Amino acid sequence: MAKGRADRISFDDAEWRAFIGDLEKRGADYTAALRVFRAYMAAEVDTMWDVLSSGGGTHRGRRWRPFAPQYTRQDGTQVPIYGGLVKVRGKGRVKGRLRPSGRGRYDASSQLMQDTGTLRQRATVGTFRQTKTSLSFGTPTSVRYASRQHQLRPYLFFNRRGGRNDIARLKKILQNHLLD
Repeated sequence: MAKGRADRISFDDAEWRAFIGDLEKRGADYTAALRVFRAYMAAEVDTMWDVLSSGGGTHRGRRWRPFAPQYTRQDGTQVPIYGGLVKVRGKGRVKGRLRPSGRGRYDASSQLMQDTGTLRQRATVGTFRQTKTSLSFGTPTSVRYASRQHQLRPYLFFNRRGGRNDIARLKKILQNHLLD
């Protein structure tokens, strides 16, 4: 080596700059990735409703209480929400409780939080707002009603533990969006 002269290693970074440029473009618009995540979350929430709406239970780490009994008789017998037991006085059977919407009565096939079906439909596929960098969904018309129902039986949340880790799923979707 000559005095005052250093060896140099040079490379063409055009490919690297193109990759970084593409990454910046993809990072500016997450529309496709958010659409995939919205479909994933809608399916998760809908599956939760399918699993829990018939009688309560636990799914995705959250518990839904079953229907409360319509009332308890003096002898301690609990009359279910859908009725069906023989009346103590009079003839026939106890009718089911009236639904909050006024559209009929509960029966043995009634589903939790599905009086009209609007809450489930809007929580999964009905209402959403998406921009290039944000996504919100599950905002029903009556926020007060939905908030009360969510307190009783949570349905819109990110699950961080177990096999259905929603945050890990979002990370994977974003990684695929940025690098594929």
